[in-house]
Amino acid sequence: MTNRQPAEIKSVQNLHQLLESILALHEEGRADEIEMDSLPLFSGQASKRTLGVWSWDEKHLLIGDSGFDDLMIVKRADWRN
Repeated sequence: MTNRQPAEIKSVQNLHQLLESILALHEEGRADEIEMDSLPLFSGQASKRTLGVWSWDEKHLLIGDSGFDDLMIVKRADWRN
């Protein structure tokens, strides 16, 4: 992995901005520039269940399984259930 993220991804300060930037790049046709395996993390430990988890902060997870259309932020407590 080279971690050559677009500036829009490198400059985000939180998980919500990250999701907004990912979706905007996708809509612009630039999704291929995003290295999903190298997204920034915003504190907190990884969830015990990480399949489909792309990034996180202390209270939330950015999840999705089948592409950009199903990316969403969920509370960690909800993800465990």
